[in-house]
Amino acid sequence: MCVGVSCFAGCWCCATDADCQLNGECLQGLCVCDPAWGKADCSELQLLPSPAAPAYPPPKLFNVTSSWGGSVVRDDDGKYHMFVSEFAEDCGLKSWATNSMIVHAVADAPQGPFQRIGVVVDAFAHNPVVARAPDGWVLWHIGCGSPNRGTPKCSPCANGTTNTSACKLIPEEVSCSSNSTHVLHTSSLDGPWESINASIANPSHAKFLIDNPAPYIRPDGSVLMLGRDGGSTCRSITAPSWNGPYTLGPMIGDKDVPVEDPFLYQDTRGAFHALFHGGKQGGGVVNAGYHWFSADGLTWNASSKTAYTTIVNNIDGTTTRYNRRERPHMIFDHTGAPTHLYTGVWLGIGDKSATHVQQIQTAAHRSFVAV
Repeated sequence: MCVGVSCFAGCWCCATDADCQLNGECLQGLCVCDPAWGKADCSELQLLPSPAAPAYPPPKLFNVTSSWGGSVVRDDDGKYHMFVSEFAEDCGLKSWATNSMIVHAVADAPQGPFQRIGVVVDAFAHNPVVARAPDGWVLWHIGCGSPNRGTPKCSPCANGTTNTSACKLIPEEVSCSSNSTHVLHTSSLDGPWESINASIANPSHAKFLIDNPAPYIRPDGSVLMLGRDGGSTCRSITAPSWNGPYTLGPMIGDKDVPVEDPFLYQDTRGAFHALFHGGKQGGGVVNAGYHWFSADGLTWNASSKTAYTTIVNNIDGTTTRYNRRERPHMIFDHTGAPTHLYTGVWLGIGDKSATHVQQIQTAAHRSFVAV
């Protein structure tokens, strides 16, 4: 029922802010969405036309390098630092479970292109995500990297694509041990990084321990995290500090609906949000991005509507449809509003992939359009 407004047939109305996916406010029965979100129920991320060039790899490496997703943070010096999965030996996305390594890249602007600085963790290491802690910076990833395990690398490859006939494709090594996960810490994004194997409490029911880590560090230094468990189930995870111990919490979402690649953040009103690849709760497009929301970060609501799709509008007026668009990450301005979305995209040339960046509508864009 709508309150204070007259709704005609087919009109969508809200009763509480939750009907607006906590991406806005319900005022007199209608959702007033935050600038980054649109549609009647604030379910769709408002993405602006995209540049043709990817954020990573940069032009000088594009013909020989593939990447997949990227976690970006802004340092106090105004530089943007990306920690990205790159595939060794000039291989492509299909080699990820053996050849993925974590690379540091830097840019002067959030849209890049990001220039490669060097390898932070050698193969196998994947799914990097970095966040600021009270005592520095923290980077989570899956795998242990060399020399801890020394996963054999797929080779030979060329042009950022995988020679599958010459490579043995194996399952990824998610954790360092049966009761730990790999975490790195530094006082400077330029390193050096100190690595630890943080302990996980009560892991017996978890197949993958912490897979696809998506952390949020509270002001007191404690951690709320979402992570994939068993390949398809998402769980909440908590820790008193970034160095653990990590305690696996309850499953969230529908146990029969596969989800992966969560990105977790808290908005300026205190609500929690997560973007996922997949997670078509109640139906929807398989390879799209979906939005979940929570008042406390523990009890979640999963939307069946797509937050974004694999179709990207380009600055030149054309559109591009990617076969896969995964690993969402966002960055935020000084007010806490999201400004850019980073995703891993499969380019359709063999298994060549890149890290895509797309600007998100802000209050400034909305004001400009109104004028």
